[in-house]
Amino acid sequence: MNKEQTITASEAREKLLVVWTKCEFGVKERVKRLHSHRTIQYILETETYSNTDKVLEIIESVKAVAQEVKDEAEAMNSSIQKSLS
Repeated sequence: MNKEQTITASEAREKLLVVWTKCEFGVKERVKRLHSHRTIQYILETETYSNTDKVLEIIESVKAVAQEVKDEAEAMNSSIQKSLS
């Protein structure tokens, strides 16, 4: 996020809710290794949660883990394709 942009805790929480809902392929499980399940659930369930930095940190973790999963899947696909040619 650009430093010039500001986001409220409520907006950050809503973004996390959208991102978390879209997680697949083991991304949630990997993120839970970085941030406790309790913390994530508390943030998602508490509309008044106010630590914007923590919410944004979790969103960044989700994005990073999703990229890792994508890279691993692409590497696996490449390996499979090479073995079939």
